[in-house]
Amino acid sequence: MENATAKDYADFLAEQAATKKVPINEKNVRTYAMRGGELVDWLMDPGVPFGRFQKDKWFHITKDGSAPGPHIVRALSKKIADDNINYRLNSQVVDLLMKDGKVVGATVKTGAGSYKVNAKAVVMATGGFSASHELVKKWAPEWVGRPTTGAVSLTGDGILMAQKVGAQTVAMQEIKANYLCHPLTARDGVSLTAITPYNILINHEGKRFVDEGHTSINFKSRAMMKQTGHEAYAIVDQTAMDNLKLMRNYAAAGYFVKANTVEELASKLKVDQKAFIKTMKDYMAACQAGNLLYC
Repeated sequence: MENATAKDYADFLAEQAATKKVPINEKNVRTYAMRGGELVDWLMDPGVPFGRFQKDKWFHITKDGSAPGPHIVRALSKKIADDNINYRLNSQVVDLLMKDGKVVGATVKTGAGSYKVNAKAVVMATGGFSASHELVKKWAPEWVGRPTTGAVSLTGDGILMAQKVGAQTVAMQEIKANYLCHPLTARDGVSLTAITPYNILINHEGKRFVDEGHTSINFKSRAMMKQTGHEAYAIVDQTAMDNLKLMRNYAAAGYFVKANTVEELASKLKVDQKAFIKTMKDYMAACQAGNLLYC
């Protein structure tokens, strides 16, 4: 957000949590906001090419609009090697070691057997549980059966491991339900959240059904679940392609339906063509008139 401060971001996060009725630790939220800039700087120092911010949004994007993940992995992998940091691949943590009520290490399993690692501190960075049907059913049942854009490794093992030694969880039902994806199978898909600032959501009846500018992903996901087929089309123009290298890669992979005109696009989608054309023309006219309200 241009000319915004860390306090503005903290206030925004707190307001969003209140709007979504999600319980938060406000101290942690403000720490996250106040130190977020330090984290971006820390990632940029070893070479992650953040260089732009999304206008009227609270996040940075890479200079060419490509996916940040590969850049982060590449930069941090080099830093690990340069600093001679000891790390283990193909090593599964299966248990946490306890002493006097504190976590003091972990049991690691490899193809050659198991061993213990003692440590002054243990940081859990094991991800979520979106790839576990059982845990989604237990903690967030409204999203059961939907494709996940998360990694196949997100099975919740770390969460269960932490709970086993007394860790507390909160708001487990509030998983991020990504409404923008290209389904690959019934179980998984490719995330397309990068087009969030650019898209218009249209249902099979050819109409908009939600405020695309709403900051809650789950709000829009729930609205989409109420549509015919529990799905919708995300319509973008050439701007998204020009600004985001990631989207050009996805276009090359065949994830998008392309057309040169609204009328041509209507004929290629499973929508009410007359309603779709009217919706798109009304939307473009509203934008040109400076009317940015949901319509």
